[in-house]
Amino acid sequence: MFRLVFESPSKFFVGIEERGECNQLVTWVGELYFELHRGTYTSQAQVKQANRKCEVLLHDIEFLAAIAKFESCGLELSSDIYPKEELLRLWKLLLLDQFHDVLPGSSIREVYVDVMGHFKEIQTAGNNLLSSSISAVTSKSTQGHSDRLYPVVVNTLCWDRQEVIDASHLLTAVAQHASPSLPLIQITGDGHSLEMP
Repeated sequence: MFRLVFESPSKFFVGIEERGECNQLVTWVGELYFELHRGTYTSQAQVKQANRKCEVLLHDIEFLAAIAKFESCGLELSSDIYPKEELLRLWKLLLLDQFHDVLPGSSIREVYVDVMGHFKEIQTAGNNLLSSSISAVTSKSTQGHSDRLYPVVVNTLCWDRQEVIDASHLLTAVAQHASPSLPLIQITGDGHSLEMP
């Protein structure tokens, strides 16, 4: 059976030196990173899921708000087209909730009550900002055509995507407001538009 002694770290290392055990210590050279430790397990899956959804939401808002700001250069539009202060506030709130004890699930219950409230606040405010950003981006493409409804698909990721989009809920509205030959237009990664019959 081992004998345990409680002492300060400095006393522990002085004892190692006095006993001549320094050369028996294992030395690690390089970065302290364990290659097989990928990701973080958690006992609070709903927290990690809400965290990720908030990250994606804030990214998408920034992406669309930046496009709207770029498109509005020289136009008389609202100064809040890129909501810098509100985005900063929401990002800071999200980062607060990424404290190292929160995501793995080792915090106390009260922390998770607060965190879920923060995520709800981020999602509510974020969805409002997202709607505003989408409206700002799509308003330019529909200028002069207020009598028509144009469905718009935006890829906020940095790679091309080929997916089926369920727009069945839009078909009735499009059929009522659009011309019979509504074209499908795809913007490619290099910025060219392809009109599909």
